[in-house]
Amino acid sequence: MTKTITVLDRSITATVLQLDEGLDVSLLGGDSSHVGAVTFAESNSTHQTMERAGHKEAMLSESWAVALAKASQQPVTVRCGIHYDHASPAQIAQILNACTLLLGEIEASVMLC
Repeated sequence: MTKTITVLDRSITATVLQLDEGLDVSLLGGDSSHVGAVTFAESNSTHQTMERAGHKEAMLSESWAVALAKASQQPVTVRCGIHYDHASPAQIAQILNACTLLLGEIEASVMLC
């Protein structure tokens, strides 16, 4: 499943791949897609995160991984890399809010599977 949203005239794409055992998720976009943080989560909310120095995507990768593991009752990995050049605090809040809404759509989809 792939879902794309537009935030501040740029795309953010979430791709969810159902594996034989678990979900593999990428959340990428903005001005520069990259790998900023990776989180692995189990359905009991235990999780581990690795974040590249200077990056701030761990908050997103963790919240997405924990929520999707709980919703799907499967192990989940989330790779997150979203970068917007010169984003203001208000714009960052807008990006985070849009990603939260996108997560809600994806949670509903994985709960139906």
